[in-house]
Amino acid sequence: MHAMTHQAAAARADLLDIVFANRNRAYGAYQLRRTYPDALARALGGGFFLIATFFAAVHLLAASKDAHPDDPEGTIITFDRKPTFESKPLPKPVLSKPAAPARRTLAFLPPIVAPDDNVPEVADLPTQEDLAKTSAEVGAKTQDGTTDGPPDLTNLIPTGTGSGTGSGGGDDETVYDMGGVHKPPYFPGGEKELLEYIAKHIKYPAAARESGITGPVVVSFVVNTDGSASDIAVLKDPGGGCGKEVIRVVSSMPKWVPGESNGHPVRVRFYLPVRFELD
Repeated sequence: MHAMTHQAAAARADLLDIVFANRNRAYGAYQLRRTYPDALARALGGGFFLIATFFAAVHLLAASKDAHPDDPEGTIITFDRKPTFESKPLPKPVLSKPAAPARRTLAFLPPIVAPDDNVPEVADLPTQEDLAKTSAEVGAKTQDGTTDGPPDLTNLIPTGTGSGTGSGGGDDETVYDMGGVHKPPYFPGGEKELLEYIAKHIKYPAAARESGITGPVVVSFVVNTDGSASDIAVLKDPGGGCGKEVIRVVSSMPKWVPGESNGHPVRVRFYLPVRFELD
């Protein structure tokens, strides 16, 4: 038997050596094929052993039942279910009486008797007739007030930074800003007429046109109490005679409607921007 097994193993070993003659024997397939017969033998032996053990256990159980014919169901174990302690009834709850609601009490003080000399005199209260008569007299006559005049608001009126005599006929020679008067001056017909007048009368200076000079010109002037313009000053000038041209047009403007403060004509400084552009 052993000789045949060794011969079979030798034959298989020779066959594996022939198959893996020119191959890598360290590869897993070579090892699996070499150990396969031994692994199969161990698996079959283990299976037969488990089957034999199962049948032996069944045989032993059957033999144990035959040894006790009076107790076919086996031994039954019972337990005493009686409690080891005694139950006591719970004590009855003690109910307390609710507290009575609090009641408001009034303390009555006894009157104090005092002599008449210590009792203060009570002034006589006016009657309904007296009150009606007093209400009827309200507004029936003029009450005398204070003789002081109205407060002086001279220091509260904002004034301008400029000054000048001007050609106006008013007594106030102060020059106000546009925001310091109740009624600012304006060109006859309004702002639209002012723009049309400037566009119609102004001329682009030849020097500025030839040099390609463009930009805004800002002038300031004082509108006097008679509406005439004075104290003309150029604040911004791009050059080329543009500032002089604006001064010429402002000087030739008709009289404005003067500004007013507290109902009186006053001198007001006005700022006028004019922009020169080439087509």
